[in-house]
Amino acid sequence: MAETIKTQVLRTLEVMLREIEDLGSVHRRPPLNVDLDKVKTPALFFWDEEERKPRNRLMLGVMRLTLAVFIRLTPGNDHGFTAFSDLADTIAGRVHGIMARPAALAGKAVNLQELTTRKALANELFGELVLIYQVTYAHSSGNAFSTTY
Repeated sequence: MAETIKTQVLRTLEVMLREIEDLGSVHRRPPLNVDLDKVKTPALFFWDEEERKPRNRLMLGVMRLTLAVFIRLTPGNDHGFTAFSDLADTIAGRVHGIMARPAALAGKAVNLQELTTRKALANELFGELVLIYQVTYAHSSGNAFSTTY
C-alpha cells in the first residue's frame, strides 16, 4: 500500500534518528503509559502534533514535531543533573546535525526548523530533553501520495 508523503517523512526521520549512537531506543509515538524501566535508555520518543496546510499548486504541510528523550540519572552530588545535562546536550547536538542535513528527505521535506529545546528532571530517576521542530513537507495538490508537481 502506498504511503502519504507525510508518513514517508516520519518513517525516514525515524530511520535517521536510529543512527544516533547515544540513543538506546527510538519510538515513533508519545511516551504515554511507558514503563521506562522496560525500554532501552536514553529513549527518544517523537510524534507529530498540530498541522497547518498552506495551499497553492504545491501542497505544503507544516507540522509540529516533538521529540522527548528520557535519560536515566546517574547518582551523584547533584543527583545526576550535570551528567544528564551533558548527555542531553550531546544528544540535542546529534539530533540537530541530522535535522540540519536531511538529504534522505530531499523532494519531500522542504524545511526543518528547530523551535525549542528544554531540559528538566522528569522525576528522581530520569531527566527529560524536549526538542520541538517545525517540519514543512510538500506533495502535489490533490495527491498526498505524490511529489510530482
